[in-house]
Amino acid sequence: MALLRRPRPGTGPSRPAPVIRPPLGPAPPGRPRLGDLLQLQGAIQASDLSTALTHQEVSGRRLGTILVEQGVIDDRVLAE
Repeated sequence: MALLRRPRPGTGPSRPAPVIRPPLGPAPPGRPRLGDLLQLQGAIQASDLSTALTHQEVSGRRLGTILVEQGVIDDRVLAE
């Protein structure tokens, strides 16, 4: 009967590195930015947008995803 050994810390499989995407930059001409649209609809406050944009700069993730994960908006609002 073979004994199963646990790998020593630091020798087992590691987590993949997070994907950091470059910022997408401004919206194309004639197309409003998501944060602006959500503010105009009254779905988010300026402080919510500011916090989410700061998080986006650090993580490189999509603004809508961040707002949903933070509980600021519902995913149904984002889909509209």
